[in-house]
Amino acid sequence: MAALVLVAACSDAPVGPRGLPCARGTLARGTGVESTIAGSACTTTEGSATRAYADYDVDLTEGERYVFTLRSSDAWKPLLELRDPSTGAFVRSGWVTGAGEAGTTAEMLYVAPQSGRFTLRVREADSGAGAYTLHSQICGGSSTEIFSSQTVGAEGTIDAADCVVHDRWLDADSAHAETFVVYVNRAETKRVTLAARGGSTFVGAVIVVGAFERDASAWTRAVASGASQVSLDLTGPSDKGGTYMIVAAGNTIANLGDYTLTVGPPAP
Repeated sequence: MAALVLVAACSDAPVGPRGLPCARGTLARGTGVESTIAGSACTTTEGSATRAYADYDVDLTEGERYVFTLRSSDAWKPLLELRDPSTGAFVRSGWVTGAGEAGTTAEMLYVAPQSGRFTLRVREADSGAGAYTLHSQICGGSSTEIFSSQTVGAEGTIDAADCVVHDRWLDADSAHAETFVVYVNRAETKRVTLAARGGSTFVGAVIVVGAFERDASAWTRAVASGASQVSLDLTGPSDKGGTYMIVAAGNTIANLGDYTLTVGPPAP
């Protein structure tokens, strides 16, 4: 997703021109907030348009997996942005799962390439921003990076206690999920396969997102879903390797069950 060049109207001040805070505190992992940016004092300019926003501090740990989920409560289209507070530089944007209808969700899947405090920005993509909920979810799975060039596997169970991810390419927009981390060397191809395990009726979906290196120039988001076994191939760019997040999920919010995840070179 392309970065937007933004000019913050109150980026150097703790409050906006009408006395409302631009920075709204720290969003700890595993917590959520409810608020609004309707008539926000804090705005950015995008061409000739003015967009309302609010900022939250997030403390990231190198190599850890993060799922930030922003849901609008009114008929407005939300966006999420991660920024470096020391420079104001854009780091990553969130994936918008809807087309601006009420209840649209923006979500960011992220593996931190470095530890530190960053700014998570909630903002509107168009006019009419209002109430929202923002969560930093904790997902099952593993933060241990899959680095081997050989085939490796993991077994798990998707249940109703797992975190929820959103993607407009899923059969029903959202699903319970677990997440993993994989490293792909330059020009290397790894096949990611999610399959039902032990007679489970689980119908899966696999999402791969990355790369998350600080200087990563290439960006991939791929989804395969809708069968008891789904696979997709992930190929690293020719100039450098990178770290990616794998999301193992059901293809709908109600699809739960046992699974096996395998990652390795494609069969010859």
